[in-house]
Amino acid sequence: MKHQPGWTFIGILKNLFFGLLFIQVLPFLISGIKNTIATIDHKYIEVGFVTLRGEIGDSASFVRQLEEFEKNVDVKAVMIKVDSPGGLPASSQVMSQAVLRCKEKKPVVAFAENLCASGAYYTVCGATKIFANASSLVGSIGAAMRAQNFKDLFESWKVKSTCIKAGEYKAALDPFQEIRKIDTDYLQLIADDTYNQFVDDVAKLRGLDKEQHKLWANGKVFTGNQALALKLIDELGSGRNAVDYMKTILEISDDTKLKFVTSVHGGKGLMQRLLHGDDDDGDMSTRVTAGVARFIANVYHQVVTEISSSQSQLQV
Repeated sequence: MKHQPGWTFIGILKNLFFGLLFIQVLPFLISGIKNTIATIDHKYIEVGFVTLRGEIGDSASFVRQLEEFEKNVDVKAVMIKVDSPGGLPASSQVMSQAVLRCKEKKPVVAFAENLCASGAYYTVCGATKIFANASSLVGSIGAAMRAQNFKDLFESWKVKSTCIKAGEYKAALDPFQEIRKIDTDYLQLIADDTYNQFVDDVAKLRGLDKEQHKLWANGKVFTGNQALALKLIDELGSGRNAVDYMKTILEISDDTKLKFVTSVHGGKGLMQRLLHGDDDDGDMSTRVTAGVARFIANVYHQVVTEISSSQSQLQV
């Protein structure tokens, strides 16, 4: 019985498909084997690792990571590395609350490498322990609001602007209108209330005397040395010191290592992640792999369908 050439082509295409798929999967298999061997050779304690870097805007990613670590029983503690000037007050407040919720379940250690200011400090001030380098900049506890005004500039260009509003204070920050005394008074109330919330939370979480807030909540940034004297941080040291403290608080033996993890993937298997990708912002290689796998699968399916259809017509 002669072998049909169409099926030979399909067989080649099958081998090509699985070969390419294997090449895509191979790095994950090697990584998995290495991790398995390492796990057999050593005992590990998993520690969640979160980086707070840059200006604070949306809190969602930071909060999601902490909530994952909070719920994961394999993660025994969390470390937050901070290098941020702060940002939006409400987001910082939400992130601070997430730190406190996580702290109820497991230790949360923060480490300021260069900058931990304003909203960034607000975020981690309730951590189990805060480390900072002696020359780090810490603090900047305060609230600020900037109102730009271009009225005179526009008028010099003979450009006129008219604001149609409903509500006495709706255009308080309109940059093309003269700012009024009642506007600045109104905005000052917002800044004062935001500042008071910030001060109240720091005083409570750090055990500071609120009556002395003008010493530590005057908008100044302090070096790590100064911040330690003001009790804004707990200890001077590097990330290595924070890791050593983590080992102490977890009471782990010398032959046990800390394994820092940055995300929990919710139990997705390798093939599921490979073929469908991650729902959130996953590793770039995973997303590329998923795209390649889907492309190969689509091509394979299309070619097989066309050949099968062609053979059916010939057989008829």
